[in-house]
Amino acid sequence: MNIKDTQEFKPLTIPNPHFLLASEKLFNPPIGNNFCNEFKDGHFISLMDYEDMSKMSIEEIIAKTKDYAFRLNQLFEVSFYSKAFIGLGQDSLYLYKLYTDYNIIFDTAVLINFDFSVLENHESIIKKINNDTRIYNFYSDNKKYKDTNLAHVSQHIPTRLSPALSKRFALETNGVLVNGSYEMLYMQQNSPSQYRMINNKMSVID
Repeated sequence: MNIKDTQEFKPLTIPNPHFLLASEKLFNPPIGNNFCNEFKDGHFISLMDYEDMSKMSIEEIIAKTKDYAFRLNQLFEVSFYSKAFIGLGQDSLYLYKLYTDYNIIFDTAVLINFDFSVLENHESIIKKINNDTRIYNFYSDNKKYKDTNLAHVSQHIPTRLSPALSKRFALETNGVLVNGSYEMLYMQQNSPSQYRMINNKMSVID
């Protein structure tokens, strides 16, 4: 199962009512597609370009956030029933930057192996976003990524695999969104999920 880039896509109507902004690395791993399998129905999924943020300058991160905000505002001209964010590692920082710099709000966010230390001394911002977004913190490293203050739920998921390759991480993420945020038992199977890179290329699953 692979994600393939196809054509530029400008949506007029969105058949899938649940929007996800997610890390590309979760949905396009080198082997296996656990997240694709779990979110194969009922979603419109926009994938953030994978980049090593530790090698990006502050100016590059600001520019990337601005670009994401512009494209999200275009997408959100269409009404979605829900808007969720799934971040892997430091991609999760975009949840906070989109909120503080552009007031883009997600109903729910799942942050996976996010180093919360980058948010130290930003308590007022954290408190504000926590009032608008229900944040789940999933982590495989019990020491480095543990958080009990900034997330509504903080859960250790033991695995020797990268979260991008872990079926448990995909199942837990799907569960908190579908069963929790959407208040559904399962997604309807007659509406395949749509994928697009945040840079406007449409993608499909085969």
